[in-house]
Amino acid sequence: MARLATRGALWAGFSQYFLFGLGIFKTVIMFRLVSPQYYGLVAVAGAWASYFSFSRLDLRVAVLRSPEEPRVLNTQYWLENLSVLVGLAVAAALAALWPGLVPAGAWPVIFILLGAGLFETLTSTPLYLTEKRVRQDVLGRLTVMISLVGFIVPV
Repeated sequence: MARLATRGALWAGFSQYFLFGLGIFKTVIMFRLVSPQYYGLVAVAGAWASYFSFSRLDLRVAVLRSPEEPRVLNTQYWLENLSVLVGLAVAAALAALWPGLVPAGAWPVIFILLGAGLFETLTSTPLYLTEKRVRQDVLGRLTVMISLVGFIVPV
């Protein structure tokens, strides 16, 4: 158990510093490749997407502290996904009723960001269970892999 905890702590620490460094590097590259108007558009869309995430539930603590009963996991899964869908529905209604609420071209970016949030909640239960089982080494490796993909795809 001590070996697993040590390996998990090392991977968790490495992945956090790697993600931080890659984020700085990616920001510098994005500033050089993308014109300021588009970079600003993404920033505005990110702010609006966070507003539309008002109803999002994060039930990580409920999963980590409860026994792995299918009923608890099923409830957590559906509550998290339905809470994200509420935000998507509000965004869709506002986009249809008041399209000028955000700058031109921001609605598609907002929906992409909200869709990424939905994907995250769709995959949340296995992630929480991995975290509960103290498999930080697996989470660290996945963080490094996902951050590399997140860097390569936009560039």
